[in-house]
Amino acid sequence: MDSKDFKQALQGIRVISEEDPDYERSRQIQNTRFNYKPFYIVKCKNTDDVIKTIKLCQREHKSVRICSGGHQHEGMCSADNVVIIDLSCMGEISVCKDSCTAWIEPGAQLQQVYQDLEANDFTLPGGGGNTVNVGGLVQGGGWGMLARVGGLTCDSLQEVNLVTATGTPIKVTQDNQYQDLFWGLKGGGGGNFGVITKYKFQLMKHQKSRLIAIRYASAEEPILLTKLLDCYLNELPSFDDQITSFARVSHYNDQKQESCLTFTITFNCFGCEQIIYNQVRDFFERLSNLKQREGGHGELEWETIDTQLEISDTDLLINSSVALPHKVSSAFPKGDIAQLSQKIIDFVDKHKNFDKAATYLSIHSLGGKIRQISADSSSFFYRDKEFLLQFQAWWQQPNDDKSEDYINWIRDFRQELDKAGCIEGAFINFPDQTIVEPSGDEKADKIRLLRYYYGNNLDCLREIKAKYDPNNFFSFGMSIPPK
Repeated sequence: MDSKDFKQALQGIRVISEEDPDYERSRQIQNTRFNYKPFYIVKCKNTDDVIKTIKLCQREHKSVRICSGGHQHEGMCSADNVVIIDLSCMGEISVCKDSCTAWIEPGAQLQQVYQDLEANDFTLPGGGGNTVNVGGLVQGGGWGMLARVGGLTCDSLQEVNLVTATGTPIKVTQDNQYQDLFWGLKGGGGGNFGVITKYKFQLMKHQKSRLIAIRYASAEEPILLTKLLDCYLNELPSFDDQITSFARVSHYNDQKQESCLTFTITFNCFGCEQIIYNQVRDFFERLSNLKQREGGHGELEWETIDTQLEISDTDLLINSSVALPHKVSSAFPKGDIAQLSQKIIDFVDKHKNFDKAATYLSIHSLGGKIRQISADSSSFFYRDKEFLLQFQAWWQQPNDDKSEDYINWIRDFRQELDKAGCIEGAFINFPDQTIVEPSGDEKADKIRLLRYYYGNNLDCLREIKAKYDPNNFFSFGMSIPPK
């Protein structure tokens, strides 16, 4: 079937192919490290479009990828010589005030979601970047700055409309015959079991938040920075559930535009209650006392942020809506926190910042509502952890001759913590397909890799995959294989 016939078979649906003038723009995903050239990009506008596309691809034996916004860090929402089921045009948001719920389509961008919900006095524990679309975020779990008070994004999920590998539309809830699939969709990662065309969420009442940033930068005090980081990580369980925080360790002080070992924490105090604010203030005083006892020379800064928080993917280029080449990885803590803190600061201190790349470690607070929710309510495996580590490297040009150095920074950092016994597991929203060293057995390597992300839940997820997609139609580099 040539391009003309394929488009004719999907008449009424916008299909972009290589000969079309907007093909180059349309094929670009958010990680420009990848330069894939799909056969077709099908711009679906509704469930019927998705059904027709799946049935045609099944009939013509075409491989597919599902793309909501193109933010899959390993580029697995696209590939060479595939059909892209592009959901970015499906961005409808419908709020029901009476039931405190909202139906949201996968192509809706988080910034628009927040605006529409807040206009109705609601909110949702979403993600960390406003330009991310809902689709893949929810299925991976979804972490954001309301996580400790509202849980992961998937914890607010009530129902989804999904199209299966056979092109069959179904309604999936925790109470109907698809309850096993519902469990798998909450943390099992995007694109594994079908195409979700609509999500129903239980909403939270919107409250104003007070955002506070604490920063310490010093060129020659790694021991003090280790103690400050250790203090923060040990304090995390004691913070009120209304406080969610995000920390960063880097060798660049973006406030003063200089290379300098820097530790920054941003707190989101949901509800602006004075008692919550005071808890962060008391923590700041403890850090100040620690700095004084250790004879610290740097300035411990306190900043109240009035603007809406967006955890930008990179401070290097300011605008996180720009597609950039990058590499990320992730892990959860294991063992002694003091040893972990020392290993983190030692690595960042010894590996200075690159001239044309931003490399850093992010720390996302967990606990709170995430821990309180039953472990068997979703396929997210690591509810007992107090925080999550994300290793990040972002640069400007895909053809940068130091790209491999940036990628190796991620690999070496994670491996050093792993060899020290400080970390375990990984988070599927921050995927890294290179965690496992190849053994020559691709199938076995893939299972070992996925075990990092899903732990003991992997076997159940594989059974669900075999039940709903036995022929592995929805398949990609890190997809769950049927059992």
